[in-house]
Amino acid sequence: MTRAMAQRAADELLSKGANNPTFQPTTTITFSEFVDTKLRPGAFAGRKAGGRVAAESILRHHLIPWFGDMPLAAIKSEAVQRMVSSLIERGLEVPSIRAICGTLSSVFIWAKRWDYPVAFNRPDLVLPKAKKSTRLKFFTLEETLQIIEAAGPFYGLIFLTQCALALRPGEVLALRVSDFDFGNGTVLVESNSGAAYGPNTLTTTKGNNPELKRLAPEVAAKLQEYLRTTWKPSKLGLLFPGERSGKIIALVSLRQNVLYPILERLKIPRDGRSLHAFRHTAASVLGQGGASPAVVGSALRHQDGGTLAAGVYTHVLGSDEMDAMDKLGTAVCGSPRKPEDGQFTFDFAGDSRKPAGSELRPVVSGSFASCSLA
Repeated sequence: MTRAMAQRAADELLSKGANNPTFQPTTTITFSEFVDTKLRPGAFAGRKAGGRVAAESILRHHLIPWFGDMPLAAIKSEAVQRMVSSLIERGLEVPSIRAICGTLSSVFIWAKRWDYPVAFNRPDLVLPKAKKSTRLKFFTLEETLQIIEAAGPFYGLIFLTQCALALRPGEVLALRVSDFDFGNGTVLVESNSGAAYGPNTLTTTKGNNPELKRLAPEVAAKLQEYLRTTWKPSKLGLLFPGERSGKIIALVSLRQNVLYPILERLKIPRDGRSLHAFRHTAASVLGQGGASPAVVGSALRHQDGGTLAAGVYTHVLGSDEMDAMDKLGTAVCGSPRKPEDGQFTFDFAGDSRKPAGSELRPVVSGSFASCSLA
């Protein structure tokens, strides 16, 4: 380095406050030092608990072991690509690899915001492509009704409510009695739950987009009967508190101890399906029931309205969504029956008896495929 180059480097450091006792040279700070002293106290403080838990896990198990001692400015695209190749060789799933790289990118985004030199360029990175699955992870309406019946009055009502309101699993367990207005047939969906928050804490919905949704009459009737006969008050005012603890039911417990044993008993293949499959089923039933993609997107509380075209050119009328949600509630509140020939058919409240083979089933193709999987 020449004298002139050294002088320019010194001038640059002085201009950034090198005389300040808290100054840390940006060209020498390591990845782990940046995470510990800058990222965690500065960026993580505003994130929801679930996001912090996921990011911390990726940092602890993947990024810090790989880049921890490297200067932040020395981490270039080539080094990140080597990490990606190593993850592929270890057999990690494509979504996991993409999540790891996404967390790393967010670290560098914050570094740039705080004027740390960053050499990594995300567009230069070549990531494995996710395999397109031909398996749609929903339960058919027939399977859904069997699961609800087999789950019993309490857990069956949880599954019924989740499907009838097209809720995420954590949202149905976070419902409070005060969220319901039975007189007007509405429910306010504004809370979520999850392992990251613990059994006593509710958080906001995904995207922090609370909405007032339609409550179908058949669903309202079942919930009111439950409240009159078996509901027990809890500290949080939960609609479905834990039967013994009164606290928020853990998703892992509902999945492992309730849903999976029922699937095994009914000989319904799990096939990658879990609690979220009820939400996919709701979208599919809404679609086959005649709801437009915009109405389906609104029922699911997707901010894009289902598809871009539908969101721009199709207006969701209040009565349209009310009718769609009523049809969904009617379908989910049906009960499977076995006629003499052994084929399932269903009774739908307000409808005539459906002949065998005419059951309402989720859409698996066409314009609603993307809605049912979103």
